[in-house]
Amino acid sequence: MSDIGPVKVSKKKFQQLNRLAIKLKYNRAIMPAFFKTVTDKDEFLVQPWLVHEHALGKMVEPHLRCQVLFCTGGVVGLSVGFLDIPFESYPKQEKSDVE
Repeated sequence: MSDIGPVKVSKKKFQQLNRLAIKLKYNRAIMPAFFKTVTDKDEFLVQPWLVHEHALGKMVEPHLRCQVLFCTGGVVGLSVGFLDIPFESYPKQEKSDVE
């Protein structure tokens, strides 16, 4: 996991990852109503916290539990919550994300 670091994502990508977490019945997802409170220009910082292996109390494929932070104007702000993301779906880090 050492090669997986924080990455900025768009609202659209965040919504896609959230829908996937809900579809896979992972324990951590964001209430869909949240997305009505932010603009399409808003960005979010996804920060991996740990490897997790349960969903609804049952063993599943290992996946990442990530904290998601509101990010506007390049400034990281309040925590939005936690999101479980499959390893293969974790967003690739763009060069512009590394500063």
